[in-house]
Amino acid sequence: MEYFNFCHILINFLVSRIPNSGFLDVGQICQMEQLMSIMVFLSYAVVYAKNFSTISFCLIRVYLLFAETWKKESFFVLIFLILIFSISFAFILALPRYMTGASCVATNPPFPADSVMITSNQPEISMTLSNMIDVTFYPSVIITIVCLNILIMRKLWRKRNQSNMLRRKYDRKAEKSLTITMILILLPVVINSSISVIESFGSFSIVLYIIRPWLIDARAHIIVCWFYYTHPIFCKKKQCSRVTVRRTKDTK
Repeated sequence: MEYFNFCHILINFLVSRIPNSGFLDVGQICQMEQLMSIMVFLSYAVVYAKNFSTISFCLIRVYLLFAETWKKESFFVLIFLILIFSISFAFILALPRYMTGASCVATNPPFPADSVMITSNQPEISMTLSNMIDVTFYPSVIITIVCLNILIMRKLWRKRNQSNMLRRKYDRKAEKSLTITMILILLPVVINSSISVIESFGSFSIVLYIIRPWLIDARAHIIVCWFYYTHPIFCKKKQCSRVTVRRTKDTK
């Protein structure tokens, strides 16, 4: 997830943020339609792969939580298969963007002069294949993430009830870590979706346009760091040595 987030930041600077700045003469780049098509294709492919990595992160947590016993070798094989599937399927979903081509679109104020945005061409058809993919993909991602997190919370709730019934000591650190991780995963998704809806409100859209990349950049870093530093499975267990002292009576 960290790797795909870094790739998204890099390609986003090349496709969007640097052309929006107006610092560079993008006249020559705008004449290279093949290069722009590849850049747009990579941009969408990385976005799809990043969303798949978020789902994979949730799937791995579900697997570790529901599996009674698991082997280290099979766990790494599962991660490898998920990674291969995510990358391959993400690039397949982005292919329609490459086929439609790309072009430069001049941006209006408050963006600086000579600033442009590299975007995919929009044919006269109202609903293209790429648009249908986007309309289907993003709601599916949100629903999948929500369902996986509901499974996690339900499993944790059952474990806590069983511990209370058996009067066993229940470690709440894992539950707290997973709960906050779930919130951190869902919060940027909900905010970004809300921003997409509110974007049409006049001059306020520029503020949303600035906030949205920050949320996207921070999502993977905050989630991964929080999960790594708070979940007990990654924390080193302190080894305590017991010292037994016996009291003996002196006999005279």
